[in-house]
Amino acid sequence: MCVPCHITHGIGGAGLFSSGIINLRPDIGGDLQEILNSWNSASLLIDYIDNVFLKFGAPQDRVFEPKGPTFEEYQRSLARVGAQLVPIRQRHIGTDGSTRVIENFVSYLTEAGIKFAIGTAVEHVEKSNGHFILKTRRGIIELRP
Repeated sequence: MCVPCHITHGIGGAGLFSSGIINLRPDIGGDLQEILNSWNSASLLIDYIDNVFLKFGAPQDRVFEPKGPTFEEYQRSLARVGAQLVPIRQRHIGTDGSTRVIENFVSYLTEAGIKFAIGTAVEHVEKSNGHFILKTRRGIIELRP
């Protein structure tokens, strides 16, 4: 846990300090539409997650999606040389906003009885009698429904 490395760990991880931009398109940042075998299902899941972020404080009015004649001309220009410019809808939360959203997530979960074990690497997971047992270097953590 060196000083420059530690920002990738903990609640929020590195994304907490990277302008808080959420991609709202299934094929950007992974291939969710392939995992779910449906573009529509992936889009619905992304919309659900976006609404959760809104519930916890993400700004309503900070969604950006490139479109219009200038964007379409760029797309055509790039297509002529074999490149593709993909219109990505994104929500910009901002670094300060991301911190607020994560704090709201943590407060909500803590009030619901969730306990956090930050910096605890899970070495093995078992399912036993309807609950999970996590084996860590710090000991065993039991998760019950």
